[in-house]
Amino acid sequence: MEHTVIKRAMLIIFHIIGIYCSASQRVIERIRHLENRVNSESQFRNEDYDDIIDRLDEIDKRLNASLEQKVGLVNVAQETVEVDLESVRHLREDFTRLRTAFKEEKSETARIRREIPKIENNLISMKQSMGQYCTGNLNKTEQLILRVEKADEFIKSDIAHKINEIIVEQKALRNEITEEEKALRNEITEEQRALRNEITEAQNALRNEINFTSFLVREEFRIVAAEIEKNIRSIVEHSITSNSKTRDEIVEQVKTNTTKTEKIDMLVTNLPDGIGHEYDSCSDVKTSGLLRSGIYKLLQGLEVYCDQTTDGGGWTVFQRRQNGKVDFFRNWREYKNGFGDVNGEFWLGNEHLSILTATGDHELRIDMEDFGGNRAFAKYSKFRIYPEEDKYKLDVSGYSGNASDSLEYHNGMAFTTFDNDNDKGSSENCAISWHGAWWYNRCHHSNLNGQYFNEPGKLDAKGIVWWDWKIQHYCLKSVEMKFR
Repeated sequence: MEHTVIKRAMLIIFHIIGIYCSASQRVIERIRHLENRVNSESQFRNEDYDDIIDRLDEIDKRLNASLEQKVGLVNVAQETVEVDLESVRHLREDFTRLRTAFKEEKSETARIRREIPKIENNLISMKQSMGQYCTGNLNKTEQLILRVEKADEFIKSDIAHKINEIIVEQKALRNEITEEEKALRNEITEEQRALRNEITEAQNALRNEINFTSFLVREEFRIVAAEIEKNIRSIVEHSITSNSKTRDEIVEQVKTNTTKTEKIDMLVTNLPDGIGHEYDSCSDVKTSGLLRSGIYKLLQGLEVYCDQTTDGGGWTVFQRRQNGKVDFFRNWREYKNGFGDVNGEFWLGNEHLSILTATGDHELRIDMEDFGGNRAFAKYSKFRIYPEEDKYKLDVSGYSGNASDSLEYHNGMAFTTFDNDNDKGSSENCAISWHGAWWYNRCHHSNLNGQYFNEPGKLDAKGIVWWDWKIQHYCLKSVEMKFR
């Protein structure tokens, strides 16, 4: 900023000097014009003066001649002669004064003409001085301009050099920071790996210890249960062979031992997920000896509800409707991740279903109940849910059961929610039209995620419907979907 102000001030000064020099040049030209004019006028005036003087001399001669002639006339009266002589004398005096004045004017003009060369010399000298002054100042101005331009270039070059130095320093500093950051990140990563390995080893050791303890406890409980069962059998056999006890006493002893057996079984099955156990599936839970229906944790960390009593057990429940406390009119993201309470109404999540059914063969079972207490089920030998890139497409076949097949119509269809329409051949969104989320076709024969109507006998296609069981849009009381 300061450099720009100085430069502008210098340019203004140079401009003023230039204006002054140009004005001086105009003065010199004006003086030259006046000099030429004076010279020309002086020449004309000298010629006029000479002509006037000549004429005056001629007049003077004529007057003298007339006077001589008049003096010579003898017949002229003396009085008249005196008057004429007086007039002539006065006229001659006037003429003499006029002639003298002209001579003085001529002398003054001559003097002025003699002064003009001096003035001219002075003007020439002044012109030369002013020319030298202007030339010198112009040269100095050009030199100053050159110096300013050089200074400007130097400042620009210096600034550019400093900027480059700053950029280089910034790059070097950035590289140093990057290297330090990488080193620190690597160090942190190594520490994290070491800590993770230590934690994993500790977890494995603890899990092995807990599993071993669980196995011992379970075996001990099983031995006790076997002894109690043996006692019960011995009591029954003894009562058969002996009449020493009444029937009521035998029943009481059996009840007591049965209660003990049930408590032992509850202790075994209520060990938290088998005390540290994680399972591949609910079938794996059943195989491990846990026969109680309830919540278990799978290897993926997912908590699921295992039905261990229906149709041989080992079922992973992924949907339950029973009282309408959970709203099933949800968006795509919620159906993807799951919602609700696994102990009550819930949807496990399409993403979990696609992962759990991705490998191996799986069965599907749907249990349903109406408001009259009637129950039915539909079972399928093949069941799979495809990944999200396939819109969680349904693959189901091999029906058996007593509820009739209302799912075949939806086989091969993508999942649809009110914000993600994937139904087939319909100008409307079936999820919006029928207040649900399902593998809609055009639109449904079943709508098990529809609206819950707690109204016995209600007929509404927006409700929880399994058409082929009731041959109408009867709204069910409860439904549970599971696979194994």
